Amino acid sequence: MYKLYFDAGLREHGFVWAFVIFDDKIIVNKQRGYIKDKEVDSNAAEFYALIYGLREAILRNITELQVYGDSQQVIYQVNNLVSTNKKMMLQCKKEVRELSKEFDEIKFNWIESKDNKVAHRETR
Repeated sequence: MYKLYFDAGLREHGFVWAFVIFDDKIIVNKQRGYIKDKEVDSNAAEFYALIYGLREAILRNITELQVYGDSQQVIYQVNNLVSTNKKMMLQCKKEVRELSKEFDEIKFNWIESKDNKVAHRETR
């Protein structure tokens, strides 16, 4: 089963998001991008990383995916364990839910930051 690790971090000029997709232990794809929008907070940046990673997995015809992120808020929202009333977060969650429908099997897992080094490195 494929694995997607995602992360985001605040840097001097805004947030950097990144994701890495693995097939077993082989990196299939990794990407990163920048967000300079002042409306974006750390949770939204994490959502962006997740959304871009899911889009890439869909483009690669991946149908079974284990997703790992160290943003407890994002993972808990996607798994409907917590809620929010922030408009941007609700939009991001809705997009993740829509993208998730493209997979036969998908699971979202929270991991500690120390276990998310592969994605974290890409945000540097």
